[in-house]
Amino acid sequence: MASKNKLILGPEIVEEEQIQPVQAKAPAWRYHSSCREGKVFKTDEALAAADKAGWKDHPGKVSLLPGHEKLFQESSKIVSSDKDED
Repeated sequence: MASKNKLILGPEIVEEEQIQPVQAKAPAWRYHSSCREGKVFKTDEALAAADKAGWKDHPGKVSLLPGHEKLFQESSKIVSSDKDED
């Protein structure tokens, strides 16, 4: 095991450790229609800005899976016809 002793010759210059701020939600993945493979946001500020810009937390919220368009169209017709009856 290496020693942690420091040999100081001359005036002592102490470097203070820089403490990194604790991130509450970051790092986190976000997805956008322009970036379907996703991107990692490493700070809470960048994550908040991405959420305001329309980035989503799941790729399914950005685009439908291929072949499910017909199901979506049928379900939207059912919902719209239910609203017309009221």
